[in-house]
Amino acid sequence: MEGGSNKGSGGTRGLGDILVVDDQIANVKVLVALLEEAGYRVRAATSGKAALMICAKRAPDLLLLDVMMPEMDGYEVCCRLQSEDKTRKLPVIFISALDNAGDKVRGFDAGAVDFISKPFDAAEVLVRVRTHMRLELLQRELEAKNRELERLAITDPLTGLYNRRHFLERLRECFALAERYHTPCSLVMFDLDHFKQVNDRFGHEDGDRVLQAVADATRDNLRSIDIPARWGGEEFIVLAPHTDLGEAVRLAERLRAALAALNLQPVGRVSASFGVVCDVSCNALEELTRRVDRALYMAKAEGRDCVRVYPCEEDGRQGLGA
Repeated sequence: MEGGSNKGSGGTRGLGDILVVDDQIANVKVLVALLEEAGYRVRAATSGKAALMICAKRAPDLLLLDVMMPEMDGYEVCCRLQSEDKTRKLPVIFISALDNAGDKVRGFDAGAVDFISKPFDAAEVLVRVRTHMRLELLQRELEAKNRELERLAITDPLTGLYNRRHFLERLRECFALAERYHTPCSLVMFDLDHFKQVNDRFGHEDGDRVLQAVADATRDNLRSIDIPARWGGEEFIVLAPHTDLGEAVRLAERLRAALAALNLQPVGRVSASFGVVCDVSCNALEELTRRVDRALYMAKAEGRDCVRVYPCEEDGRQGLGA
């Protein structure tokens, strides 16, 4: 009876998806009918091996598992589920004629969340299933909220890019790896030209839409290894790991051209000035960001809508223009 029943469910999950595993077909039929009548979507298996295959393909929300089965008993099934990342959180309720304390302890040690003794009472089965399904739903909701809180903690709410704090953490990691393995690591910082005039003329709502469009264009023109962030205001920064100076300049030029090609109504066209640095010889991250900011300042001073790199000519060294 391996597989599942969609009776009364229309193929939907209903109140939840339950897998019943028992080598006695009569027990399976009783449990399937009971749970489907209560509104659950139910699948069934008559062996531990079949149960593992079903769970690997699409894990249920809850598993009702017999203990005494040939070839592979319920304890082993539960232990194997616990060993896999995909199923280790799957709640398992044992249903067994083995009801002494030692059997129950062994079941809980294997990873079960509950134990129902055979012959089972229908009302008890439904209450325990409903309780654990509710706990599973609450756990998933909590995990989803925690993931959202983690996302909010590291992203800029307006643009969806990383925020400055998280970017500095990623930069610190990349900086340490670049020093250790002697690999290049570049920074590209850019600032929208005359952005204050956009806010003054069109208002902050249109200004925010410009920042969002710039963030989208930045994401679209970066490689998968590049890490963009909103540095602050209308200023953005990109960490480019394993990227030498020439590659970083080409990346900055690609971004500059992409932003210059935007035509954002009612604002029209925008431009940005870029600074680039590829240097892991400085002693602190603050110095690294100071250098890229210095290059950006030179791009602003030399007419905007261009790319400049550190070291700059004004610092008494040969500057590289783009």
